Amino acid sequence: MTPVIGHVIRRGIGETIVDSACRVLAVSLSSDAVWLIPLPREKSVSSPSCRHMLGPQRYSLSTISEALASGGLVMEDIPLPGQWKLTDADYVGSAATEREKALRLGRIKKRDQRWHVLSEVIGAAKAQDIVPVAYLLVEKITEVSRRHGISKPTIYSWLHRFWAGRECLNSLLPNTNRCGSPGSRKKQTGRRLGRKSQRYKAGRVQSEGYSLKEGDPERLACGYALVKPGVTLRDAYLLTMGAYWSSPHQDECGKLQYELFPDHMRPTQPQFAYWGRKLHGSPLRRKVMGLDRWLTSTLAVAGSAQDQVHAVGQMAMIDSTSTDLYLTSMMSRHLVLPPMARTIVIEVRSTCAMGFHVGWEDPSSDTSLLAILCAAQDKKEIVARYGIDIELDEWPGMLHRLYLADNGEMKSEAIKEAEKQFRFGVEFAKAYSGQSKSLVESSHHATHKALDHKLPGTTRGKQRKRGQPDPKSEALWNYGEYMPEFILELIAYNNQEVPDLAPVDMVRVGIAPTRINIFRWLRDHGVRADIGFDLDQLRAFTLPSYKAVFRRDGVHLLTEDGSTRIRGHRFFAEEVVADARWQKAATDNRSVDLTVKLNPQDLTHVWLPTEEGLVCLPNVQAEQALLDGLTLGDWKGFLGEEALRNDSGRQAKDQHELDKLVRRDKVSRAATAEKKKELQESSVAPTPVKNQSLRQNKAQEKEHLSPKTLTGSGDTGSEKIPPASPSAPDAAEIAMEDFMREFG
Repeated sequence: MTPVIGHVIRRGIGETIVDSACRVLAVSLSSDAVWLIPLPREKSVSSPSCRHMLGPQRYSLSTISEALASGGLVMEDIPLPGQWKLTDADYVGSAATEREKALRLGRIKKRDQRWHVLSEVIGAAKAQDIVPVAYLLVEKITEVSRRHGISKPTIYSWLHRFWAGRECLNSLLPNTNRCGSPGSRKKQTGRRLGRKSQRYKAGRVQSEGYSLKEGDPERLACGYALVKPGVTLRDAYLLTMGAYWSSPHQDECGKLQYELFPDHMRPTQPQFAYWGRKLHGSPLRRKVMGLDRWLTSTLAVAGSAQDQVHAVGQMAMIDSTSTDLYLTSMMSRHLVLPPMARTIVIEVRSTCAMGFHVGWEDPSSDTSLLAILCAAQDKKEIVARYGIDIELDEWPGMLHRLYLADNGEMKSEAIKEAEKQFRFGVEFAKAYSGQSKSLVESSHHATHKALDHKLPGTTRGKQRKRGQPDPKSEALWNYGEYMPEFILELIAYNNQEVPDLAPVDMVRVGIAPTRINIFRWLRDHGVRADIGFDLDQLRAFTLPSYKAVFRRDGVHLLTEDGSTRIRGHRFFAEEVVADARWQKAATDNRSVDLTVKLNPQDLTHVWLPTEEGLVCLPNVQAEQALLDGLTLGDWKGFLGEEALRNDSGRQAKDQHELDKLVRRDKVSRAATAEKKKELQESSVAPTPVKNQSLRQNKAQEKEHLSPKTLTGSGDTGSEKIPPASPSAPDAAEIAMEDFMREFG
């Protein structure tokens, strides 16, 4: 049995040369060598815990393989600790108290400082490449130690800890959470709110200042772009205020003038400078001015895409396009939805379609990360949601070392953080150069031709001209009907034969040279350059975050502004009972804010970041038949239509409530008039209410209302029912007239 890089080897039965659990770092078949590094040691009973990590050791590959085969050693794929799989935001957000959040921010800062030092030592090199020649790092570590003033044993300990932690960046987090974080409390780094103006303190204005609204930061950033030689920051600020925060009017000469809003109704100049630098920034300015053109990566158009790679997992192309198809809602065929955006990931060596994301979200880094997540995992569970049954490994996944994308869609902090954690690269194609991503562009055209442009409601990728039918009026299909056909189209694409790409040895053994067979054959024969990963950790960095609340009955999603709960969906699992946030919500009987990870195209479950990692919470409220094809955007649209429908019926509801009040008041007034008249006509004063027997009155009333008495049959011994007073209707009419005179 050959050791697998990244797996953990521990003692089995009997005595072996490996005493403690070790992680496999590198394997060399030609040198008959394997390099193992011990995992962090436990605290010794007789001595204090070891501060420094042991380094990798070289063993005989044949000896280790024989021990694995005989049971002397055991090899396992042990998952990473739960906290290592979380993003920085989830790691901080899952803290139960503000003090713990501050401590975690301090640990993240220390982790980044350690990585800054290690990056100068190893750069982007993987452990499997650098461990066999680790002696070459001695001079570089000595130089880095002298430059940063850090001892060499400390740097070695950090490096060994990073390698033993499967090269996970979060393995560099300090273990201060286990010992109570000794030392001084970390200082808060958040921005504080600005002080109030003097006029507000003096009571001359009622407003504390202008609060930025949605879209205002982008407007300020656009105005900040005006800053250049000849246009100062003050000039750009005034021009921006005149464009967005002013009321235009014409003067006596007919010229258009702009009158600025009062200063408490528009942003201040510090706000303008802050958001301008934050969103516009110097790098983008240099890009527009042409100073960084040499940084743009371009590809040659000669040859084929396969000339750039030699193994699967080395490079993938990712791109988004419109489906060119109007759909109808899952809730009603009369609700028409716009064309969706489709993101595809194509593996370059085998040209196999590895992953996808289809939804109504605009193409962005979020949709690209969802497509990367789909491409990295096996598709059996994904396609099963749409009623398609495939075998395990029939459509496998892989995390590629490099992704070639458009210049813009994958530029975000989320992409940078994922790159930093998993150490994959993103290369941007030249603008207006579709041939640089020829494989994924060809896939778009093939899918349009084979599926999208053959369905009712298609735009055929063109704008409607005068006289042509409106494709919106021809829309019939919904999301749940479109997705199975799209997935089947991708499966058929992967099963197409491409003999020119097939290895000779594969053809000799009689395997059909389909795209998916070529991918699996190269992967199984070691012709691969992909990146090993933990699936839960990848989910933490690729699934978008959504606002939610913990309540006693589980997790409920919120709208984007966090003000309204999205009804109809509730998520719960037994694992959340131990979470401190749920216990707080259950004990105090109130809602606790949190964020969850969710694929907006799949409402069957959400992922909750906890101390133990990501926990899957199934949807326990919605019907399964509704979840099979329902998306978050479709459900929000249905709720919006329902709210509009309820608002449209408010007139009828108000009228019904008024009629009910008038009807009941009419009866009450008539009864009051009849009671007064009965008192006036009676010669004997009635028994006071406090002296009446309610039990006797109930018996008489039951006898009076019995069917025998009402029909007049039999001898009841009771007096006849007097006829209704002819003046009662007149009294009711008079009461109604009085009511309308008073309230009409």
